Amino acid sequence: MLLVGDQLPVGSTYRLLAEHGGVLFGEEYFADLFKRSVLGRPTVPARVVATVLLLQAYAGLSDREGCDRLAFDLRWKAAAGLTVDAPAFHPTVLVGMRNRLRTGRGGCSTMSTPPLGRPGCCGDGVGSWIPRRCLMRWPPRTR
Repeated sequence: MLLVGDQLPVGSTYRLLAEHGGVLFGEEYFADLFKRSVLGRPTVPARVVATVLLLQAYAGLSDREGCDRLAFDLRWKAAAGLTVDAPAFHPTVLVGMRNRLRTGRGGCSTMSTPPLGRPGCCGDGVGSWIPRRCLMRWPPRTR
C-alpha cells in the first residue's frame, strides 16, 4: 500500500497523497494538456509532478529544492507513489507542467472539474481545483 508502510502519520498530507494520489492526480486529468504536443506525453507521470508541485507550494520551496526533496525525502517519495530507489527529475519539468496548467494548452477540459468532487480553489475555470500557489513560480521573485 504505502512505500514506508504505516510510518507516515495518519491524517498527514504525505499519507493522504500516498493513499489517494492516484485518484487525486489521475493521468486522465492531465491528458488534455498533451493532446497537441508533438512529443506526446511526458516521461514523468503526472501524479508525481502534481504531487511535487503541491508539496513544493506547501513548503515554499524553489523548483530545485522541490526536486531535491523528492530525491532525498522518503515522505515525498511515498506521497508521489515512488519507490525508494526512484530517481528525481530535472526542475525544468516543473516549469513545463506549471506553464501547461497555467495556459491550459491542449484544451484542458477535464481540469475544470476537481477530483473527488471537491470545490475549486481558484474559481477561474482551467485548473480551478489546483491551488493558485501551485501554478505560480515559488518562491516569488523579488527585485
